[in-house]
Amino acid sequence: KSMAEPRISEPILHVDMDAFFVEVERLDDPGLRGRPAAVGGAGGRGVVASASYEARAFGVHSAMPVAAALRRCPDLAVVPPRRGRYEETAEQVFSIFHSFTPLVEGLSLDEAFLDIRGLRWQYPDSRAAAEDIRSRIRAELDLAASVGAASSLYLAKLASGRAKPDGVYVVRAGFCLHGRSGFGLDGGGGGGDRDGAGRPLPAGMAGMEGRGRIRGGMSEPREAWSAAADFGLTALIAGGGAVFLLGLITIGAGALLGRIPLFLGVLLGLAFLTAASGLTATVIASRSRPEAAEADETP
Repeated sequence: KSMAEPRISEPILHVDMDAFFVEVERLDDPGLRGRPAAVGGAGGRGVVASASYEARAFGVHSAMPVAAALRRCPDLAVVPPRRGRYEETAEQVFSIFHSFTPLVEGLSLDEAFLDIRGLRWQYPDSRAAAEDIRSRIRAELDLAASVGAASSLYLAKLASGRAKPDGVYVVRAGFCLHGRSGFGLDGGGGGGDRDGAGRPLPAGMAGMEGRGRIRGGMSEPREAWSAAADFGLTALIAGGGAVFLLGLITIGAGALLGRIPLFLGVLLGLAFLTAASGLTATVIASRSRPEAAEADETP
């Protein structure tokens, strides 16, 4: 008997470094540890580029004017940015990513998507791989990273937000968000969109459908019913519009010429066929749409 080939069902990881610029500054200045700190521009128009979690407790966040941040947190330590230092550290982080998989899609200095399908023989699941990646980053660079795992780029990105700070969050393969009350990440009910611990879903997650798009060859292809629905809707709108427009032209030509030109009749027939095929595809797609599967946060 042949052994079934292992498969990681949530092969897309989104790794996001926690408060990256501030944490890099703390590597060089340990005095910044444990206190509210931010990286930002000096002067009246300076803005916060990165804020520590201690500073975020006071409402300080990135893109906030430094003056406003200091009003909220008078003890905030503001450090001028050092782009070169961050790029140097980012290269080390990405080197760790590439030691796990060649399929790395960087989004910025401090975040990237990783496709870990090739690690199916080394790890039993995506959580184990994610924890190993985080451990390597911590051991080699003394930096914290949060990792989201899912079957699509979209859900992996949202999951890493839920994992923060310094954690892992897994969304089970096949999960789809449909925005109906009581449907949370644990598939349970009660009080709106919440996760298994009863916490509200992160901003942008509740009430939205998670659907992977093909990007860089990393995400799962969209379901057949979804592609059929897109085609059907496009064909229905285009065909219906053409029927309306050609109908007006045909009526006008008939009134002026006393007959309907053959080519207008052919075009009108093709428009009817396009609209009818679009309507048929839309109906078939709506009936074949799969039920939403459930997802969970692995303990």
